[in-house]
Parts: sequence; structure tokens; C-alpha cells
Amino acid sequence: MSFSNIVILAQTENLSIEIKEINSTSGKIHISIYSLQNKFLSLTDTFRFKAFNPSNSLERISFSVPPGKYAVATYHDLDDDGKMDKNLLGIPKEPYGFSNNFKLKLSAPKFEDCQIEVKENQTHRIEIFLQNY
Repeated sequence: MSFSNIVILAQTENLSIEIKEINSTSGKIHISIYSLQNKFLSLTDTFRFKAFNPSNSLERISFSVPPGKYAVATYHDLDDDGKMDKNLLGIPKEPYGFSNNFKLKLSAPKFEDCQIEVKENQTHRIEIFLQNY
């Protein structure tokens, strides 16, 4: 008996993310989902990523992800230059947000600060409010 043609499909769940308090339709919203295996807040080492042009003050976006622990980071790239603009101290100059609506203090959040858990056979919906520092 040959097992070479067997395909194992991992179960995925729908993670629905609402991004709120979008104050401009210019530029793009960048949203990154990180798993435990990714470098949190990296622009290139993400589990899932999407950039889109906002058309409303509230946007909904969905991702298919397997059950597990994740963290979400988003920012509004107002000038559409592909990067988060920061001041000389490294403080964001463009609106941003995190899962659990983590508020920046003196340093960037850790994965654990923004961690959410996607479980099997459950509805997964989170809200992220964009904020300015």
C-alpha cells in the first residue's frame, strides 16, 4: 500500500479582525499576524500579512489560521511608503494598534502582551482600535 498520495489537511479557523478609528482613507492599512515561531513586530517574519486601502472608519478582514496562539499588529501607512514612520526617539508617527488593544508605554509590546488564542470550533473576532502615541 502506498501512502504517497495521502494529503493531510490541517483544520483552520476563521479569525475576523475589526480595525476601528481609521481617520483617513489615504495610504494603506498593514496588518500582520504572528505565531510563536515568528519574530514579533518583524516586517518580514510574519505568519500572515495583508495591506489594503481603507474605505471606511471601520474595516473588517478575515484570515484562515490553524488553532494556536497569535498576536496581531497593524498600522495605517498614511503616506504609503511601506514603513511605519517614527520620530527620532522611535515613537510611531502613524496610527497603530495591537491585539488586546495594548497601549504603548516606554517600549514596544512583547508577543505575550498581545497574545490571543484561536481555538477549534469557536468564533474568533477581535477589535483593534487604531491609536496615536
